[in-house]
Amino acid sequence: MIYVIDVQELGSAAFSNTPEQTSDYKWPSLKQLLEDKTTVKIFCDPRSDNDALYHHYGVHLENVFCVQLAEVGDRRQTHPRSRFVRGGKKITLGYGDLSIQESTEFTQIDERANKLFFPDKGGSYDNLTRRPLSDLALKYSAMGVVYLLRIYEKVERRLPRSGKVWVKEESKKRVDECLLSSYRQGRHRAIAPAHW
Repeated sequence: MIYVIDVQELGSAAFSNTPEQTSDYKWPSLKQLLEDKTTVKIFCDPRSDNDALYHHYGVHLENVFCVQLAEVGDRRQTHPRSRFVRGGKKITLGYGDLSIQESTEFTQIDERANKLFFPDKGGSYDNLTRRPLSDLALKYSAMGVVYLLRIYEKVERRLPRSGKVWVKEESKKRVDECLLSSYRQGRHRAIAPAHW
């Protein structure tokens, strides 16, 4: 099950409120969960997410596993000179074990969303700020995470112990990078860190 949390609509309450308590289990807030050092959070490049979470809501991600770094680490086992990370679409299609139907749907939604939501592809960010969210916005949001667990499990199995340690360390550096005053978006972010 995937939940799409509308942070624009909920604001800071999205991070401080907890679900209604229905048992003896005390549910954490979203902020507590994202900052918990024992729960692994899987991202495909956490930098922009942590930048927004930290600077808008004071949330600092902990215990992040970046599948983008894991993918380049896995690729370097057979192609040691790999210098650049791959984007989420290539990683999902390469490591997500998608069926033909899933692959077709994923590609169609990705193409439609890119044209509608992203200015460099002819769209506008305003299309993501309209409420209620369109079906395409909801599908695109959910699609961004639906295959992450599959990718994580596959690439995590393929990495040697030293590779897993490298991914954890470099993931933390990525999360912390956006806290620096020198942090900038740009093409330089596609350069992979040095190999373990």
